[in-house]
Amino acid sequence: MNRVAAAFSYPFRAGPGRWLMGSLLVLAWPLAFIPLLGYATAAVRASAGDPSGPPPAWRLEARLLRDGAWTALAVVLFSAPFAAAWWPLSSAFFGRVASTGEPLLDRLYALLAAGLLLALPWGMLLLVLMPPASARFAIRGRPRDLFDVVASLRAVRD
Repeated sequence: MNRVAAAFSYPFRAGPGRWLMGSLLVLAWPLAFIPLLGYATAAVRASAGDPSGPPPAWRLEARLLRDGAWTALAVVLFSAPFAAAWWPLSSAFFGRVASTGEPLLDRLYALLAAGLLLALPWGMLLLVLMPPASARFAIRGRPRDLFDVVASLRAVRD
């Protein structure tokens, strides 16, 4: 139980400045997606090196951007099949979920129904694959670790 509590308290070890910067980047995640993922990788790397130490300082460096870009690529590639299926699946629901007679509302309801149907398997896939893959990537620094599905499944099983 102490390990779980330590994991949740990890961001607060850095002091208010780093915590505030991280919070602002999370709020601006569409603009800061790659640096945020790069920093998450750096935080995992720092925690693996010294579990009792604070998170790393916020520095916009080449490694942070490179690690963030590789992690973003993995998320995009694992999400692509679900994103590609969203519109065609919504077409199957078009006019059947809630027929309002208004094409825009019918399309929005169909997109919502398709999104709700895809959200669970999409989220489960990312939740099973990405944490162990990003931890391996953070520690080893090899981008291929992000795409090793078998190793991620093995890590979850263990």
